Amino acid sequence: MLVSSNTAFARAAYEYGKQHDQSCAVSSVITDFSLANMAWLKAPMGAPSVPMTEVLAYSYAALRPSKDLLDRYLTEIDKLQKQGRISERDHQLLRSSTVALEELMRLTLGDEAALTEETVTETLRRVSAEIRKEENEKVREEQEAHRQTRQQLAAAASERESLQKRLYWKARRNSQFVAWGVSASVGVLLLVGVAEGLGMRTQNATVGWLLVGGSSLVAMGTILNMFFGTTVRHLHEAIQTKCVTYLLRREARETGINFGVDR
Repeated sequence: MLVSSNTAFARAAYEYGKQHDQSCAVSSVITDFSLANMAWLKAPMGAPSVPMTEVLAYSYAALRPSKDLLDRYLTEIDKLQKQGRISERDHQLLRSSTVALEELMRLTLGDEAALTEETVTETLRRVSAEIRKEENEKVREEQEAHRQTRQQLAAAASERESLQKRLYWKARRNSQFVAWGVSASVGVLLLVGVAEGLGMRTQNATVGWLLVGGSSLVAMGTILNMFFGTTVRHLHEAIQTKCVTYLLRREARETGINFGVDR
């Protein structure tokens, strides 16, 4: 058996086979379409998508221009280019664009008689309009993508700024707690030192050491204030500044946010 896509040949073989016993039941030539149908009918659930695929294939083929129509179309556009009616770019566009063939079929419905110079001109106009439409759509998509990117970047920058503010004020608040704690401790020691200077005595060893430490701190503070003008307030501010710097550097290492305290 010969499988062919030539339906006329298969039909002639079938008519010829009717006159001969050896081929009257089964033709010696069968089309690929008939063979595929028979094979599918033997086991339809083995390939359930075959009918749809065949319908799509034949529908697509029906929407394509025939060889005669295509030859006449190519001849017409060659003639228009030689006459200077269309440019070389238009000629290439009409030859290579799939949209041009689709528009040709819409305008002629596959009828060769409907193919005229006006048909080719209208086809070119529609193809050019479709290309401009696609280009404009592409530009709009790119603009929309850029807009979304800018929005995402702005949202990320806003979130980063908000996080930076929260971390900064958290570090500043914690540093104030530390500074006030140290200042309060220094204040207590200074009071104890003043009390020791006024003649306060005790038999408790711990309190005694506190009195000695307080008096030493008073003496040191007096010297620093005398030569450098250092006060408890200055000490409080210095501790707070150092503590803020340390906390911000630690947050910068963990989050990658620059707080401007690298140095």
